[in-house]
Amino acid sequence: MRVPGTDADSDAGSDAGGPGAINNKKHYRTLGVSTTASASEIKRAYHKLALRFHPDKNPGQSDRFNEINNAYTILSDPRKKQLYDQFGEQGVQISDMMAQQGLPPWLLSPTGRCAVCSSIVGVILLFLVLLPLFVLLRADATITWAWAIVLTPVWLANLAWGAGLLLLVCKPQHEESRHDCRGVQAVYRTATYALVLASEILLAIKLDNPDHAPLPFIGALIPLLLTFVPGVARNLYALVKGVYQRVRPREGVRPPTNEQLAGPARACAGRLLLASTITLAALVEDGILHLSWWLVLLPGWMQCALLVHQWYGALKAHMLSRDGTEEERASKAVVLGLAAFGGSLGLTCFLLLSLRVGGPADYPAWVIGMPVFGLLGLIVCCGACCACCAAMVQSISKQNPPYAEVRTPPDEEAAEAAPPPTPTGVQTPARADPSELSPRRPETRASDQVPTDWPPSSSEGGSYFTRRESRTTSATDVHLAGLVDLTQQLSERVPGESPEPPLDVAWAVPPSPAIGGSPQPSARTGPPATTPATTPGGGLSVREMRKALSARGIAHEHCLERAELEALMRS
Repeated sequence: MRVPGTDADSDAGSDAGGPGAINNKKHYRTLGVSTTASASEIKRAYHKLALRFHPDKNPGQSDRFNEINNAYTILSDPRKKQLYDQFGEQGVQISDMMAQQGLPPWLLSPTGRCAVCSSIVGVILLFLVLLPLFVLLRADATITWAWAIVLTPVWLANLAWGAGLLLLVCKPQHEESRHDCRGVQAVYRTATYALVLASEILLAIKLDNPDHAPLPFIGALIPLLLTFVPGVARNLYALVKGVYQRVRPREGVRPPTNEQLAGPARACAGRLLLASTITLAALVEDGILHLSWWLVLLPGWMQCALLVHQWYGALKAHMLSRDGTEEERASKAVVLGLAAFGGSLGLTCFLLLSLRVGGPADYPAWVIGMPVFGLLGLIVCCGACCACCAAMVQSISKQNPPYAEVRTPPDEEAAEAAPPPTPTGVQTPARADPSELSPRRPETRASDQVPTDWPPSSSEGGSYFTRRESRTTSATDVHLAGLVDLTQQLSERVPGESPEPPLDVAWAVPPSPAIGGSPQPSARTGPPATTPATTPGGGLSVREMRKALSARGIAHEHCLERAELEALMRS
């Protein structure tokens, strides 16, 4: 077992990820175990930490004890542990909410997610493409199919709906959930399904036989209208109850706010307006009422205005609110933008329908669905292009992976390594060693340094050569001092003495330590003159003796007197 806060933190790689990372390592760190720990290890770790942080022993560690209990509750359940490893704590919360709603937990599995995505795509294709297209073409008499065939997408949707209800009803209930409202909800959903299915069948019979149908349009739509009654009654009850609590408040009961009353009011108004539109349209088609289609569709326009007002209120609340993280606010803004875009398409289609049935417009019925069809076509084209581009990029990245070493063919490597051909009669210069071309700090030799206090005092024992390593100065200062001394000697020369050759500044430069101490000839002055073959020091000036010593490679910069130079010449 691992101690919390030690090497168990190494498994928290995704816990400190960027935005959008799944936090599925927190409970493991709370218990101090690894992500691959067995059930027995998790249980032992929980018992040890529970005894250590129990509120009876540590009264100030109640929060820590609750975290340990929560972590053990999730990790001890195999199903919750699997969900936590895949989706984090949010996945466990969603699973609990689905269990409360009676939905099967397998919807969060990979197979369930695939089934949900396929169902969503199927619903979009059925109700946004096939059903509007078939209905509009049949209304224009472009196709002469029976309405029972035209409504095939509706029958498929009913089949899927009935299968879901059957799974919900046949699901075994636990002992603790037998006394809740799940049975009432199942009965209500089953009754709604039966009424909607009956209305669809009667409407298809009426459309196929307008003159010989057993019921008029209003009779065929009555089962559908009955499905609005429970929702309207529930909303009215909540609205009346809230208003009564505000008119006659009771002690200890907080009256509902305006925002709490706005929700039931909007829902009730929306259901009533939709039912009114359906009822008026059926009465006009049966010839019971003689109204303009603009008046028939007026409740529909009121419903659209109500939806726009609701969207504007949500947008205003989102702009004024500062609650939640940046990711939550961004996702909510995206949802509001998509809702506005979808609502604009719906309003456009509804306007085209109103102009078609109640105005002077005389265009085909399929024009009503053009905004939706055009959008879906654009989405399909863009999706196909993006998929093709993604496949191309993936194939290219597999052929040429990023950061891969570019290998040169062997023949090209041999061609690059071989030296270029040398013309006949031309000598190829030797290639310099790369180590010689690199900058190198010059080293100061012992012969290029002189003592700072010359001549040595008698109080200090030893000769100069025994103390030259302790008190030295740079050779450059000595060379400069030598040049100053040489200039003074030239200025003090007695008139009439044979003049010395002009001072060659190029040979007064100190020897370079990087080239072995020997002076290099200058392009301007040429090589140094040969030293006269005379007695060492005899008949030579100080400058000539220095030039001779420099030509032989003997260091003479430390010699400041003529006698010292002569001694060097003799040696």
